[in-house]
Amino acid sequence: MADGGLIKNPSRLFIYYNARALETMDDSDPETLHWPVAVTDDGSQVRNALKAICNFGIAPESTWPYDMQTGWTYADKSNDDVIGVNDRPPAAAYEAAAKTHAVEYSRLDSKSNKTVQDYMELEQKITLGKWTLDNVRLCLIEGYPVIFGYNSFYPSKEKWDWPDATSKDKYPSLKPIPAGREHKGPDPDGKFGFGHAVLTVGFEDLGDDKHPYKGRILVQNSWGPDITSKAHFWMPYEYIMDWEATDDFWMIREVKTAAPPANRPQVKGNAATETPLPAGWKKLNPITNNKSVALSGAATIAGVGNTTTDCHYWWINKQGGSITALSWKSDHVGVFWVSPDVAVHQAVRGSLTDLTHPWEKFLVALAKSAVPLSSLAACSLDVNHTEVYWVSRGAKMGYYVQKCTWKAGWQPAERLSRDFMVGPQSRLTCTVEKGGKGITPWFVTTCGGVREYVWDKSAKEWYYGWVAAPWENRIDSDVKAISVENAVSHVVWVGPDNSLRTNHSHSTGSKITKVTGPGTVQAGSPLGLYTRKEKSFSVSYMDNAGELVVLEYGDSG
Repeated sequence: MADGGLIKNPSRLFIYYNARALETMDDSDPETLHWPVAVTDDGSQVRNALKAICNFGIAPESTWPYDMQTGWTYADKSNDDVIGVNDRPPAAAYEAAAKTHAVEYSRLDSKSNKTVQDYMELEQKITLGKWTLDNVRLCLIEGYPVIFGYNSFYPSKEKWDWPDATSKDKYPSLKPIPAGREHKGPDPDGKFGFGHAVLTVGFEDLGDDKHPYKGRILVQNSWGPDITSKAHFWMPYEYIMDWEATDDFWMIREVKTAAPPANRPQVKGNAATETPLPAGWKKLNPITNNKSVALSGAATIAGVGNTTTDCHYWWINKQGGSITALSWKSDHVGVFWVSPDVAVHQAVRGSLTDLTHPWEKFLVALAKSAVPLSSLAACSLDVNHTEVYWVSRGAKMGYYVQKCTWKAGWQPAERLSRDFMVGPQSRLTCTVEKGGKGITPWFVTTCGGVREYVWDKSAKEWYYGWVAAPWENRIDSDVKAISVENAVSHVVWVGPDNSLRTNHSHSTGSKITKVTGPGTVQAGSPLGLYTRKEKSFSVSYMDNAGELVVLEYGDSG
């Protein structure tokens, strides 16, 4: 794809999500558009899909792929579902889509509403149906395919006429509208009726001067790549001319002007805007004389510190992998990662500093326990209690608990409910409550917010709260949290305008601070968060120039 061009392999999930989001979005003021908290997999209108393309652009398939998974249940619907079908695409997809041209779209059939149609005579409808067919054929002659919707009149296995060995046809044909159902639609009880959107890519006139409206159109389907899945099929002209059989005909053309930025919700980073840091914050001197490591292909990096000057790092070179690490006071170090079969693994070494000490490997969770691209987070109350969290199938958070010693094995714990809104790309972190009272997981939700979940030991249930409300962060933002003193915690994330934001919470409330101006954090930058004293902490991120920036809050002592 060249900048300013159209996408040859567009992300279907990207368009489908935005089409549904537009239906629920408050667009009364384009400057303050907000994303919906959730969308459902109930289909969308063709017009909304085209409107979404004009508002948000077209993202490449690689930025938000259609990933079909089988043999498990997503959203409790079926054994064959798409990961992320109801999740908002990552900000990287919107940024790629912003480089494409917009389109203009025109409706080819009558725009009369249902009330007007009810007063029309049958001959008027037939005349307008012929006019629609003429428009469709003209667009195809000019090289423009047409999108439209049609209704089914038959059970799935009975509506096709298949070509035999003597036929010149390569494709099956939709059976004619049943006698008695012309201009009436499918049977009243809806037994066989369903709506489906398709694309017409050709036509064949079979009539003569006396019967000019006899023929068929060639339809491109979306059910699969071959004849058995009806990748292409013929549809008789009578469907096009029947208002109850087809409708919603749209033609699109490329235009050279991009959609106004104001019509897009704030998902893209703006140019860096220098603003004074809030009270209590300061920028540390640039880090120099770093020993560079060739990590250009690294997907995620994990590190633990032994002393103030001694750190150890691990990383996964394969994009989409995930890794995390922690150490214990006894000098043990544990590394966790998600393998290609989306199992969760652990490797433990009895010494962080003695590099000759052998590693011991453990399987934390079986294959298919996590989702591809799952984030990981791990925390220990002490050497005898460790918890690891990941994104599990079914839009839930999975976690295992290891008690007694790190050699005792892992015990599966209850999965958190679907209400947690964990998505395949959600970033996770966790903190230990001051005094070792418990471990709190934090994560980025599918609707662009940050949540925390705390296990109430006495009530034996999870309670939760919004750290950042929906749409207050990039949904592909990293998130880090730290407890600095009793009942006080700090959480950091990247806002939708690529600014650094924090939430300071304590026993009497919480406060969100926009630390930096828009565009100051590089898209997709990992975040670092650490503390040396109870009332101070430091945050690190990559800026748009690729430089590491470290900010410090509080008493640096």
